[in-house]
Amino acid sequence: MAEKRLVQLTRPVPYLFQGPANDCGPFALAMVLGGFWPERFSPQHVMSLMRRLRVPMVGATLPWAISVAGSRCGLHVHTHWFGTLDEVKRWVERDCPVLVIVHPDDFRRCPWYALHYRVVVGFRDDADLPGGGELYFRCSAAPPCPGGEAPGNVTLSHADFQRQWRTWLTPNWYAAVWPAERRSPV
Repeated sequence: MAEKRLVQLTRPVPYLFQGPANDCGPFALAMVLGGFWPERFSPQHVMSLMRRLRVPMVGATLPWAISVAGSRCGLHVHTHWFGTLDEVKRWVERDCPVLVIVHPDDFRRCPWYALHYRVVVGFRDDADLPGGGELYFRCSAAPPCPGGEAPGNVTLSHADFQRQWRTWLTPNWYAAVWPAERRSPV
């Protein structure tokens, strides 16, 4: 019988709603920061740190903006291109939130080129589930989720996540983060 397990971060990642603006990058990082230092970093403060690292007129956040702004806010940021699902799960097991860029086909009317930041906050391995399990995300563009077993407000099967994660610009990019004062989880 296959192993069944639920792994989630010990510190909750607070939910922040980005509204209609294209601000998922700063909001995703602000949610992560709020898990470590509640009420210390607002999305607007994070946006100001990313000001020169966002695409003008569009507002899209470049991946290295997460590293730069995260470091300025007191985080260690480990980024990786061409990551694997197992790597993401290992970071969550080490109690590190993981920011990912996906093409969210679970959103309605999402154009082919649209990319979106989400924060992985947990996962469930279960061979009885489609795709072998599911991942839980904090997503600033999705509605909040009332209480329940899932730690995030968006749930995707492992297979759906991997399909969305292979984007045209950032194939399997992720950033695992932890506070600078905490010893490296690796």
